Amino acid sequence: MQTSWQWHRRLLHNLATPEKSVLRLNLDETSIVLNHDGQKGVVTSPADNRVVLVNKKSKQRGTLTHVVLVCDDNEIQPLLPQMIIGNEHVLRVRDMNELAPDIPKNVFLVRAKSSWITVPLLIVLFEMLRKSLDAKNVTKHPVLLMDACPVHLHAHVWRAARRQRIYLCFVPASLTWLVQPLDVVIIRKLKAFVRAHYKRTQVQHATACVDLVHVVRILVRAIAKILQGQTWNSAFDDCGYAASGTGVKSQIWSFFAKAGCPNTAVPDEQPSNEQLLNILPKKRKYDLSALLWNVPVQPARQTRAPACMAVGATLGSVQPATGGSALLVTRSGTSSTGSAGSRDVPIAMGTRSRSRQLAQDSATGHASAPTSDSLQPCPSWTLPPPDNPHSLPPKRRLILTPPAPAAPTPRTP
Repeated sequence: MQTSWQWHRRLLHNLATPEKSVLRLNLDETSIVLNHDGQKGVVTSPADNRVVLVNKKSKQRGTLTHVVLVCDDNEIQPLLPQMIIGNEHVLRVRDMNELAPDIPKNVFLVRAKSSWITVPLLIVLFEMLRKSLDAKNVTKHPVLLMDACPVHLHAHVWRAARRQRIYLCFVPASLTWLVQPLDVVIIRKLKAFVRAHYKRTQVQHATACVDLVHVVRILVRAIAKILQGQTWNSAFDDCGYAASGTGVKSQIWSFFAKAGCPNTAVPDEQPSNEQLLNILPKKRKYDLSALLWNVPVQPARQTRAPACMAVGATLGSVQPATGGSALLVTRSGTSSTGSAGSRDVPIAMGTRSRSRQLAQDSATGHASAPTSDSLQPCPSWTLPPPDNPHSLPPKRRLILTPPAPAAPTPRTP
């Protein structure tokens, strides 16, 4: 545990200057169940003074994944992107169209083949985070604290964080319940708000079944009320992730004392590679050179986004009626409106149409590297090929060339 504190504290000392301070961030995933029915019986609401008899449980099953992102600055917290992921069997296209007007700009509703967080979605989240900070001229250096989830440890994720100038730090495995701010304080309050308003919705509608649209709306209200309505500066200090370890909770010290580790002094020097490997899961290979420790002399050169962005699913956008942020992730051959047989428009991160790129190159006289612009539609066969497609994870390669037309059959005389 001392290595993780030393890692984080070294970043704070390296990055903090009189001109620029450090923005402490914490990212974690949590499941949001769609059915909070404990058992049959009576549901009451003390606020409304109403009583509803629930004769049967709701048949709705399934979960959503909420990728929670918090910081220690309540003025920057409304800018941070929040991602809600649902699989295609739970989150339907008509639900997304109905929810699109109610989704704030910083909340992204994603419909994918699976509700689990994936490497492509995490890379998209990093780019959204950087663009949200740059749009409001936030000059703080983001230091992101994450757990040792396999997706967080992927090489593409570390390189994407380096490109977006995000400084990573990891909590040791099996200790997130003790020292990660989201697990210790924040997620518990978020889920308590969702459960309470789920019961209140049952009372107001006099029914046991609360559909998915209402659950997502409750979660959006919880994001505005809990995540953006409170200050989480003390949560980072209590867990030991501060410039000094004077504000660590007494429960953490007592835990280490019972475990036979009375010496909890944190050195000031940068941890060695051996120390970093000790807090990361074993039997994995890590590219520690991809981690940032100091402010780069110049911004990292923008490179092509990994081709696994469009793996197993294509990203398409649902245009909301009155604004909002909704991402529709469907399989090939299904349009954004849910009609099968029509080609949808995949969205690639940081890529341009090959014809547009060739036109710009001919006008300037030299080849230019693709910039990391916002998500923009382009046909899947116009994506530039990856530098090394064999470096992608297995079963995550994308065929970037259109199928060759069938040869005409010769007519027999």
